[in-house]
Amino acid sequence: MKLFPLMLLNALVIMGVHEATRIGEVGEQIARKLDDPDWLRKPTIGCQPCMASVWGTLLFWTIGPRDWKTYPFYVLALSGLMRFIVRINDKLK
Repeated sequence: MKLFPLMLLNALVIMGVHEATRIGEVGEQIARKLDDPDWLRKPTIGCQPCMASVWGTLLFWTIGPRDWKTYPFYVLALSGLMRFIVRINDKLK
């Protein structure tokens, strides 16, 4: 899979996981279990740019190019994309 479509898919997955684990949503129980240790909550469900480290790694190594040289740049670019999306989302609210 090419990197840009993978990055867009990854961004959608991150947004979906983040929204699904909010209070009152289907994944609320997961959120409650991961709520206490901040070091675990942020990269898994709590902070979209931080989530790029876990979810970006998962998708990159399962359906992505599996290239060690590209991997760090992919995760950093995905984190930047997520920060951009969050800022736009905040402005639209």
